[in-house]
Amino acid sequence: MPTHPYQKRILKEYAGLRKNTLPGISLIPIEDTSDISTLIFSITLPPDDDGVLHSLYRSDTYHLRIIITPDYPVDSPQVQFILYGTAEQQKIPVHPHIYSNGHICLDLLGSGWTPACSMESILLSIQSMLSTNSSNERPPDNANYVSHAPLNPKNTGFVYHDDNV
Repeated sequence: MPTHPYQKRILKEYAGLRKNTLPGISLIPIEDTSDISTLIFSITLPPDDDGVLHSLYRSDTYHLRIIITPDYPVDSPQVQFILYGTAEQQKIPVHPHIYSNGHICLDLLGSGWTPACSMESILLSIQSMLSTNSSNERPPDNANYVSHAPLNPKNTGFVYHDDNV
């Protein structure tokens, strides 16, 4: 099996994420560490500086799947929220930029990606996106998008026009 051209970088990122140094973000352990092309993370929101969580998602845990593409880090990985864990944990956040199928409209996952970005920058951006949201709603075209969406969110031509949420 051929190795990824950037295997050293991926292994370095993976090792850093295993250390669990990001508050509220944890890598779900995998049995076969010989293939780290698909990773699952749990994500919660840490309390604010005053120790209080001022968010719509204050007690929720969500799960993100990151699939490393063959062209990573030149190309962004495939990222989406997934239903994972216990029945209580199986939910997709309700957010104006997150579709009910878990696809995320975030420029960092598309045109805003550069090779300087990393899995950590994705995780922190998504966590920040959740923590700053005050609108408990799906994107206005959710039903239509989900009914026609490709399985791979990278195959969607998102138009990034709203960075206020």
